[in-house]
Amino acid sequence: MRTRFDPWLLCFTTTHVSRDASQTLGTPVVTRKSRPCRAGRLALKVKRFIADQGKHEIGVGVLGNWLIRYYRHSISSDVQKQLDDMHSHRVYFTYWITFVHIVITLLSCCMYGFAPIGFAQHSSSQLIQKNKATYESISYVQQENIWIGPSSEDLIRLGAMFSPCMRQDPQIVGLIQRFKELERESGCCVQNDNSGCVQTLQSDCSKTLATFIKWHNESADIIRFSGSVCHQDPRICEVPASTKLHTWPDDVTKWPVCTYPKKWKRTGYRHMDCDIRGRPCCVGTKGRCEITTREYCSFMRGYFHEGATLCSQVVDCLNDVCGLLPFLDPKVPDQFYRLWLSLFLHEGGITGNLASAVVLPYRPEVGPAGSQFGLLACLFVELFQAWQVLEKPWKAFLELLVMLLFLLICGLLPWINNIAHIFGFFSGLLLSFAFLPYLAFGAFDKYRKRVIAAFSLVAFVGLFSSLIVWFYINPITWPWMEQLTCLPVTSTFCAKYDIHHNVERVLH
Repeated sequence: MRTRFDPWLLCFTTTHVSRDASQTLGTPVVTRKSRPCRAGRLALKVKRFIADQGKHEIGVGVLGNWLIRYYRHSISSDVQKQLDDMHSHRVYFTYWITFVHIVITLLSCCMYGFAPIGFAQHSSSQLIQKNKATYESISYVQQENIWIGPSSEDLIRLGAMFSPCMRQDPQIVGLIQRFKELERESGCCVQNDNSGCVQTLQSDCSKTLATFIKWHNESADIIRFSGSVCHQDPRICEVPASTKLHTWPDDVTKWPVCTYPKKWKRTGYRHMDCDIRGRPCCVGTKGRCEITTREYCSFMRGYFHEGATLCSQVVDCLNDVCGLLPFLDPKVPDQFYRLWLSLFLHEGGITGNLASAVVLPYRPEVGPAGSQFGLLACLFVELFQAWQVLEKPWKAFLELLVMLLFLLICGLLPWINNIAHIFGFFSGLLLSFAFLPYLAFGAFDKYRKRVIAAFSLVAFVGLFSSLIVWFYINPITWPWMEQLTCLPVTSTFCAKYDIHHNVERVLH
């Protein structure tokens, strides 16, 4: 008797050897008995799942079985041989990537929590000191998420497709430049009761309760017209010092951050001796900066910059919003890897997501919409390739067409990205014609399908290249396509869903 361990079944097999006297020379008789074990049975099921895979029927598949689709009774021997020679393969990559997506979804929900659920907007209010000595009622408006998951801001930090993080957006650059021009006209608003000061415009500084300190022909280290700035002065700062060799420009938007002043109090300058109430805070998802209190910044879920005194000194507001790897140049967003990162984070399709970034640049995009429609296009192509062998192919085509139209109509609702649907479908159609195995019904049909495959591959390369050019090199705007992803049946139905090309209409 011998006992052998089977590493696959995780069980022991016992072998009994005996001799049958009735047989010549006592030929040994071998009897094997396996001890039943739960782990072995489970491993055996896994082994059968891998080995005993059913053959895929081209043009039918799982969906065809559900919809009662079948072959014709009479098929030529040549076509039947092609069907028999086709091999089926397990989609192990799909199994693995789906498992990764599930893990990432659970981790992201645990780390960032859930946004309010629904189609509308969720508003919360609180009495907060924004940048004045009095308390104000401040409202924080957050878009609800119908898909039960993190908020838009958190999705961006998780790697959502978001154009401002991937390229230098001309509209956002223009807004930042406008903010700088306003900051040049700002000054230090000091409360008359010495309760504090804040950097602001003269129109926002009370004429009765405060004094607006603005330089005009001020004799500082040089004659200056730009300033003053609360808690910053070239006469007081030692690092970096304003010297003859390195003089601070007469433009407060170009001033450096003073890391080591000579002294904070009793300088003799009111804008230096006051208690500063506000510093730069990056709020929203478009890199907007405000001079405000830490309390207000926290309530608005912004990023407070304690060491800076001016918004122009904060060059990485978008860096704070985007998360992931920092920009190589803080002023130039360069997270192009979000394009392929979406494949591993949320099963997004590259072409559909890129088209969405072109058409809807200020809307964070996550989800598998593009890739799902690419798979739907694959079903259409498989049907076309097996048209001659199917019974009632028009019935199968109409079933897929109804499914496609229904999903496109659903895409007209808010927070469902029809742009990713449309471009994902067309890219899936072209790639399926290029790479899916096909049945040849004669020499001419084989030649025709090869030409279609080559043309489809060239067309896909052209489509993808055009999207790259329209996104990075020559950005375009198609305002009419905005209605394809959210049909404005009422004046407020699509409001606040970041589907507009004008950044000022989605700036929050």
